[in-house]
Amino acid sequence: MGSSILTSRFERGRGWRNLGALPGADHSNFLEVPALTVSASGHALAAWSSDTGEVWANSFDPQGGWGPPQRLTLGASAGAWGVTAFVDARAGGIVAWVEYDPSVEGSNVLYASLFDEVTGFSEAAALGPTAGAAIAASLGPSGRALVVYMTGSGLRRQRHVAGEGWQAPEPLEGVGGFDAVALDGAGDGWVLWSERDAANAGVVTLRSRQLADGRATGPVEQIAPPLSGLAWFCGTVMDARGGLTAAWFQSVPRPDGAADRYSLVAGHYWSTGQP
Repeated sequence: MGSSILTSRFERGRGWRNLGALPGADHSNFLEVPALTVSASGHALAAWSSDTGEVWANSFDPQGGWGPPQRLTLGASAGAWGVTAFVDARAGGIVAWVEYDPSVEGSNVLYASLFDEVTGFSEAAALGPTAGAAIAASLGPSGRALVVYMTGSGLRRQRHVAGEGWQAPEPLEGVGGFDAVALDGAGDGWVLWSERDAANAGVVTLRSRQLADGRATGPVEQIAPPLSGLAWFCGTVMDARGGLTAAWFQSVPRPDGAADRYSLVAGHYWSTGQP
């Protein structure tokens, strides 16, 4: 028995429609949970890894539906994980993933494929070595792109320039952690993290710092009052006017001393000039 990834599209006034298997992601022995991203225009990218270590992707057009699947890995990968996908309002996108050799410690390499609705997915390009998953991306006009990804020592950013390809990776400095990153098409956005108190390890504070063109700028800001226990971000979404909604789980201590429970909390940041 195999497994399939199913998709369905919600249309206002008509409900959920067109339930079916995602082309290229049906009847496999194992499929990783897919990365799915949808633009405001209704275009979408889906990407996943299979039991053979290959990474596949597909694109969705609101008028034509899902296209043919495309294998992004050039050959059989020893292992692939951390598949992520990003799309912009113009139907362009990026799919990124990590490949590794189980016999070589620290062999993780981040790969990326750019998507264009006319030319499709580009050939996979190796970005930084000893890398973790991509957690944010910015897609600008004329082939400009920016990817932010994890490493063991912090965050890196890496740029794509039309006609020149991917540039050398750079450290993203000036932030105290990296639970979540949100970027717009210009590379502006936020890094958000939970920071443990140096004097009291049981207390954490949620902080953020704004990014401009992928670089930390402005002061470090406190998102919420310090709290006891644990906290971690589980979602950040930017709106079209530059506002940010952030959601996180945080510990809720119980007075009877039993194990902590967790609450899902959300906050919104209004950009300058908004009510």
